[in-house]
Amino acid sequence: MSQGLKIFIFCSLLVITTVGIARATYDFTLSSLNNQSVSLHDFLGRKIIVMNFWASWCDTCEEEMPQLLKLKEKYASDPDVVFFGINAGDSPRAAQKFVDKLNYSYNILMDVDKQVSK
Repeated sequence: MSQGLKIFIFCSLLVITTVGIARATYDFTLSSLNNQSVSLHDFLGRKIIVMNFWASWCDTCEEEMPQLLKLKEKYASDPDVVFFGINAGDSPRAAQKFVDKLNYSYNILMDVDKQVSK
């Protein structure tokens, strides 16, 4: 993957939110793949919240995954950084299949009706 593509993916597909910005950000609650409710508000004490919006049909989403997972691993021990993969519009079954295929190792939230990702 070229450096330019890495930068484009990082800048356009990740939302990095600091605490100050997050307070003004739209709060939402979504279900995880294991049916746990997760609210953005619960993570406002973190300095960085990384949200990756993706879909199982998206080739670019699949291409970017190795770089995102490396980034997540780099910050795995930092309690001020949290990663979420927000699925935009897939069924839980399709999302789980994609996650299993790519060994997606961070919190997956389901935006089935695309209320957050619109």
